[in-house]
Amino acid sequence: MAWKSRAAVYVEKDVLEFQEITIEDLKPDEVLLKVLLCGVCGTDLHLFHGEVPLAKPPVVLGHEIVAEVVELGDAVEDLKPGQRVAVDPVVPCGHCEFCQSGRPNLCPNMKNMGYHMTGGYTQYTVASRDRLFPLGNDMPLKAGALVEPLACVVRGYERLQPLPGSKVLILGAGPIGLLWNQMLQGVEAAEITQVDVVPERAEMAGELGARHAL
Repeated sequence: MAWKSRAAVYVEKDVLEFQEITIEDLKPDEVLLKVLLCGVCGTDLHLFHGEVPLAKPPVVLGHEIVAEVVELGDAVEDLKPGQRVAVDPVVPCGHCEFCQSGRPNLCPNMKNMGYHMTGGYTQYTVASRDRLFPLGNDMPLKAGALVEPLACVVRGYERLQPLPGSKVLILGAGPIGLLWNQMLQGVEAAEITQVDVVPERAEMAGELGARHAL
């Protein structure tokens, strides 16, 4: 059956409107989700201000989503209602040369929840099963909403492969920069320098372990 959901809809530059949206019947591989928390990414702010031409209004923004399973498509058998999940908002086509070679982040046909399709600033949203990652129900919601940005940092860390004793400069001490700070704490004797134009952020970088915070 179709569901109704209250959502903050991006309708034009610098304007969100609370509207009731309709969520259509689930496809076999889809899951209906109740959004528990959705982070506000810097990208969301750029989209809202019309600075990045990725989101075409009207659309529901928000992609750092932690949610609760409400209803399952007919082909989904390994989740259950009430279970908490983190959402991978990137939806590659699965068929192009990049997807087939394990590089779906380069998919030219990629769609993103919160840009091209309904995101997380709504009561309910839908995602395919392969975009969902189960979480323990005792995980704090704010931690669950950090799964998506942390995944970006983990991927960068895997590519960087910092060695023990590395000297690392982190430019910026926003959420992603501070997650990098924490990730690099696991590199033995890494010397971290972190800089930011906002004094409070630089101070936090030092509190979290940066040897030099400027």
